[in-house]
Amino acid sequence: MTLSHIFVFAAAAALYLTLLPKQARHWGLFAGSVIALYWLQPPLRILYLDFIFPTATLALVVLAWLTSRTPSQTLTRDDLFSALLSVGIVLLLSLDRYLMPEYRITASSPPALGSVVLGLGVVVVLLAGAYVLPLSR
Repeated sequence: MTLSHIFVFAAAAALYLTLLPKQARHWGLFAGSVIALYWLQPPLRILYLDFIFPTATLALVVLAWLTSRTPSQTLTRDDLFSALLSVGIVLLLSLDRYLMPEYRITASSPPALGSVVLGLGVVVVLLAGAYVLPLSR
């Protein structure tokens, strides 16, 4: 983390408190956390790995959340919105590849949009399977 990271986080916190209404603050914090996960990822020598690691981290968090729920719990509207918001942010961050390197949020160029869509599709199918067919408890 550099001094510029700290400055951006402080500015984002000030904007968060002044511009977002109280009802939307938890969604702003959620979206900011997902973006920070990608932004703070260090550059890696293996192509696209600094984009795959945060995406895999999100998938593992969702898998842990799904498998720790009781069988009687159902998905709520907020659950579905947070899933759509996460997928939307990942897709938007994959468009980062078309920016000049100085303006990218990610450490290096993300994979092509088609690859990201295909990978997210596989992850969503696997997570849906984990939700429908819970692991033995």
